Amino acid sequence: MSRNARPRPTRSSVRWGHWRFALRRSRIPRIIVVVGFGLLAGQTIDAATTRAEAQRARWADTVEVRVMQRDLPAGALIGPEDTAVRLLPVAVVPRDPVLDDPTGSRLRDPVATDEVLREGRLSSRAGSASAARLPPGTAGLGIDDGGADFTIGDRIDLHGLLTGIRLARDAEVIALADGGITVAIGSAEIDAVIRALTTGGVVPVLVG
Repeated sequence: MSRNARPRPTRSSVRWGHWRFALRRSRIPRIIVVVGFGLLAGQTIDAATTRAEAQRARWADTVEVRVMQRDLPAGALIGPEDTAVRLLPVAVVPRDPVLDDPTGSRLRDPVATDEVLREGRLSSRAGSASAARLPPGTAGLGIDDGGADFTIGDRIDLHGLLTGIRLARDAEVIALADGGITVAIGSAEIDAVIRALTTGGVVPVLVG
């Protein structure tokens, strides 16, 4: 047989060639593709519509919340004129809004005018403004300011005066006095700070 001679087609290859030709000529494959794309597009549109309806529902649903009428610092006692009831869409309300009248509560953090008052801004501690500023898990301790010009909210590290060892990290200044400050110290660090105060003192170092 010549090297260029083509093999004779078998009956099965002829049958397969016939079907391939018929499928090419048929519109069925194209219809299947069109239907498939149509189903996919329909599912995409349905999903987008569902998301849009959920978002619309969030904006349609409203809730009465307490909104600040003026700026107040941390530790301030909230008065009856400091907040007002406002109806807002659920979509713009934080997850822990104050719903009841907060009059008589103290602020743990400063707040701004028109801010939605959150439960997380309120102190769970009764008593003075300094006590209200104490973050959870801390205790307040008065120390000498070392002549530095601190302000409420500053973060400081406390080092032993004799050893230089850092005894407390990132303590918050919660009150000022003449020549002294009150700092919020973590419960795990306060014993070491007290020991240093009775054996030489501590040095406050302002940190960024």
